[in-house]
Amino acid sequence: MLSVIIPCYNEEANIKAMLDELLSVIKRTSVLDSYEIIVVDDHSSDNTFEAIKNMKSAGVSCIRLKERMGSHIAIRAGLKEARGEAALFLPADGQENPEVLAAMIKKWQNGARVVWALSRTRSYKKWHIRKSAELFYKLLKWSGATRDATVDISRVTFFLLDRSVVDIVNRCSAPKTPLHGLVICAGSGQSWVEYERRPRRSGKSKWNFLSLLGLAKDWIIEFSDFPIASFFRTLRRALEKTCKKPLFCVEQRI
Repeated sequence: MLSVIIPCYNEEANIKAMLDELLSVIKRTSVLDSYEIIVVDDHSSDNTFEAIKNMKSAGVSCIRLKERMGSHIAIRAGLKEARGEAALFLPADGQENPEVLAAMIKKWQNGARVVWALSRTRSYKKWHIRKSAELFYKLLKWSGATRDATVDISRVTFFLLDRSVVDIVNRCSAPKTPLHGLVICAGSGQSWVEYERRPRRSGKSKWNFLSLLGLAKDWIIEFSDFPIASFFRTLRRALEKTCKKPLFCVEQRI
């Protein structure tokens, strides 16, 4: 079984078309015995949850988080629900072409534990978004937080994980640990495929300069060898142990 996890926030205009295309691709992928699609609504303020409910598609379920947690926690919520031997994370905005799924599955069947999907181009239309992304990846490289990466992280858009890697991610209870960093540290057997990224169907990205800066901060704290990063990592773990707050809470299910 393949589990497909789709995090979404305010994607009412995109989610139906995205799911229809994904289901069409999955049904044409003969190497799959079965599948499940888990949509994680990150407490959208529009009608994303209702749009999924109205589809009534077999094999598609949805959980709505009680509060907005960000895409990395939304993906991890989906991984907690996943029952498949492999799990694919796919964004909901329609930019990523699911036709690349067959190539990713082939890599996994040949022994890869992680298969990264790399966009051939990483272009940004708006100057401030492009510069924010460039600064983000420079900070990660400068800090050594991505030293174990075997692919160009700046081109990563989604990925497929073997069950063994899903279990590693699920054992991590630290809410601020960046998901991609966890996957990079999962060990050997990492591969990749390339594809052409498409324009977003509608709406705009939820990422901005401040959210990228916050992610860079968390990535450096969790994965850098800087002594000050180690200090903040230890302090963060102590606070998390004291608070004992769950990673996420589910408000509704379909």
